[in-house]
Amino acid sequence: MLNDGEQFTWQVGSSPPAIESHSNAKLRLLAEYLDRYFDIVCAKPQMDRFRITLVDAFCGGGLFTYKGEDRPGSPLVMIEAVRRAEERLNRGRRKPLTIEAQFIFVDQNAAATEHLEAALDQTGLREATTGRIYVRTANASCAMPDIVRSAKAWSQKGRSIFLLDQCGYTDVPHRDVRMIYRELPKSEVIVTYAFGAIYDYMTDSSEFLAALAPIELPVEQLRELLASRQFKAGRYFAGRLLGQHLQHRVGSQFASRFFLRSERSGRDMWLVHYSKVLRSRLAMGDTHWSVQNSITQGEAGLDMVGFRPQWEDQIGFDFGFDESDAGRMHTALMRDLPRWLDQFEFDDAPTFDALLSLLADGTAATEDQFRKALNALLREGEVEVLTPSGANKRRDTLIHPSHRIRLPRQGRLFL
Repeated sequence: MLNDGEQFTWQVGSSPPAIESHSNAKLRLLAEYLDRYFDIVCAKPQMDRFRITLVDAFCGGGLFTYKGEDRPGSPLVMIEAVRRAEERLNRGRRKPLTIEAQFIFVDQNAAATEHLEAALDQTGLREATTGRIYVRTANASCAMPDIVRSAKAWSQKGRSIFLLDQCGYTDVPHRDVRMIYRELPKSEVIVTYAFGAIYDYMTDSSEFLAALAPIELPVEQLRELLASRQFKAGRYFAGRLLGQHLQHRVGSQFASRFFLRSERSGRDMWLVHYSKVLRSRLAMGDTHWSVQNSITQGEAGLDMVGFRPQWEDQIGFDFGFDESDAGRMHTALMRDLPRWLDQFEFDDAPTFDALLSLLADGTAATEDQFRKALNALLREGEVEVLTPSGANKRRDTLIHPSHRIRLPRQGRLFL
């Protein structure tokens, strides 16, 4: 559905509801992420079959209008992404690849699911796809155990992507996300949170605490969030605290949490991608740079997702994933990486893959941006890059996951 709190109304035979540009950008982000996802998981040329379940638990009516034109909603975006991936990945492939997708679309609004059924017929996607499509009118949380069982039966490894685009912050209980990860180890979950609504209206009243029950925020942390309002950059401080809490409660190793720009002022909407796999986290980061409709707060660098004490007397920095921000990121990585590497002993240097795993969640930097900064530092003699055998990497070769990164022995400047 990909809705940001707008009260969409669908009626079969009538024009679909209109969406704003940031909702349209979310649809683009979903489509581009799925393209990257399938390119990664189906990369092996010997693979001939790939099974996956794609779930949209707040699916809406399947179609919107944007600037007077019909646009596919998230259920149709998912179906089209699978068709596109199968066509793209089979070009020049000796062994044909079949993506066996199960689509599960749920919404508690009967008018929405009725409209989605009509949209599937109208667009021809129901007949065109080889996947199984299930549309259900139900509350998302109530339906979740059945959805998880179906995904588990469909794929032995539980390969699945869940889109949980709730209208606020109370419709996706953390117990549901934990169940998904527990039962489906190869799953990924994309959740939206109306952070602005939480921050703007929070109190320590029993009523507000009850409203926060689905995200399991204890009263002590709520009071920390309330105290953040004394800072000029309190909104960013609260963002860090709440973001860390959300990730901890769902039990995800990686999380990309960036805001989507809205034409409406004061509408802070987080789109959070939870994953237990580094490559998926990096792919989502690449997607935000590609769509360029996201923002985060903080200076570019390794510790930009949230708040730092020295911001108190400053206005919070907005980072917008554009060309100028890419330049800021390169400069910041050149500054921050040697300082970060200084914590490691000379003979215990991290691999490039370990470096990414440790740093990815704190920054908007992409894998390619890390590589470019490290190559620049290598040219300047600020770092060393070693092959698995311990030899120095040739400067004209790519930095691989198994390469080790360290400061030169004489270059430990940050003691």
